[in-house]
Amino acid sequence: MTTHTFTPVTTQLANRQPRLSEISSAHEIVVFLMTELQLSQREIAELLGADERTVRRLQADSKIRPQQRHARRLDDVRDLVSLLQDSLPGEQTGRWLRARNRMLGGQRPIELIAADDYERVRDAAEAFVDGDPM
Repeated sequence: MTTHTFTPVTTQLANRQPRLSEISSAHEIVVFLMTELQLSQREIAELLGADERTVRRLQADSKIRPQQRHARRLDDVRDLVSLLQDSLPGEQTGRWLRARNRMLGGQRPIELIAADDYERVRDAAEAFVDGDPM
């Protein structure tokens, strides 16, 4: 009888930074924005076009389903963060969202997302990832 020896395979998942995915819930996105990107409840509320109470509820209870308009913006932010994560890990993505951006005419990405101008912000993020520093 042949005996097989298996060597366990370890991955560096434990060392990788937390990431958002297409299936991240509203609760997971809000918690990620607060803990990993260091965005405040007020900044998240601004991004969503919501009040801080809504953000607190989404943060506290994973069963809360956001209103459609808030869910759409959460998905936009999740998509943007996923795009930037490899180039700007963690808190650096939060800084990018807060900083004035020359590709956005000196406006802050966080303000444009709040004004429903996500496509311009996504274009600026793609340019950044492709090597344009701002």
